[in-house]
This record gives sequence, structure tokens and C-alpha cells, in this order.
Amino acid sequence: MVTGELLAMHPYQPHAEQQSRWNQIVLDEGRTDRARPWLVRTAHLGAATVGDVVRLRAQPWTRYGLGLVVVHSGRTATADRL
Repeated sequence: MVTGELLAMHPYQPHAEQQSRWNQIVLDEGRTDRARPWLVRTAHLGAATVGDVVRLRAQPWTRYGLGLVVVHSGRTATADRL
């Protein structure tokens, strides 16, 4: 399991003619300055948005995500600052 802030989320389309069923996500795990993308099925993302703290169930050796859960919503923190 990997927990961190969701920094970026982009559709992954290896072939332009196909609809995207995958997303590349980038998490700030707080352990290193290097951030590498994870490949996650779009259906596993749920309501996660950039800024949320999420827990990713994953295979670290393949960078493939098996499930994702929002631990803390980043939207409430943004609303509090305004």
C-alpha cells in the first residue's frame, strides 16, 4: 500500500483511436523527492481529485494500481483557505 497526496492525474491512451480506460497518477509519498507515475484503471479512481490524500493498493515492481481509496479530501482544505 502506498499513501500520499495526488499530484497529477492524466488519461493514458497508448492508441489514439481507443477510449481511455487507464489513468497515470502521480503521488507524493513524502519519502523521496522523485515521483514516478502509477498506472490505474479509470474505474478504480472513483471521486479522487488532484489534492486528495489517497491510499493506493499497488504492485510496486510493475507500478500498477489495483485499487484506490480517498483518505482525506483536498477540497475541504482548499475551501478553508479561501
